[in-house]
Amino acid sequence: MGQSTERLASGIRRFRVLIVALVFVIMGTAIAAYAWNTNSGMTLPSTGTVTITGYGASSAAHPSTQPQTVVLTKSQTTILRNQISAIPTLSLPSRSLSCVENETVFEIVVKSAQGSPKTVWTAQAVLCPAPGILYIYGKDAGTPTISRYCTLKPLVLSFFPKGKVNGTRQGLRFC
Repeated sequence: MGQSTERLASGIRRFRVLIVALVFVIMGTAIAAYAWNTNSGMTLPSTGTVTITGYGASSAAHPSTQPQTVVLTKSQTTILRNQISAIPTLSLPSRSLSCVENETVFEIVVKSAQGSPKTVWTAQAVLCPAPGILYIYGKDAGTPTISRYCTLKPLVLSFFPKGKVNGTRQGLRFC
């Protein structure tokens, strides 16, 4: 009788562990589904001059340096627009609340016209609060939309000659 009681108790413990694990999986899935929004809501404007800036040097302790800016062609802009619009948004705290690092991996800027000082859209790829975070500021320039930039890695690197923007390349290796 003692062995059957032990077996029953052991079975109950295993069942409890299974239930707890199942609850964690369900809760994790629900949290992930809530955090990821499949509609980014912030697409690259269809008009204006688009530039992308990469950096020759980067450091977590200092702002990225040796900027190199490339003006994108219309076809490059279209490809970039399509890729950015497919990136899901994230629910994360504001960068100012959680980071002291200033490392920028790359930056995309849309101006109303070439040579114009008026910026209408900006996306800044950073390593903090986590590698792969892209802050997108639209026309309203209020709270940024937050996305992941890792899917843009091959495209971003294709805009710059090999051997250039080594700070950007170094930052993108975390993807």
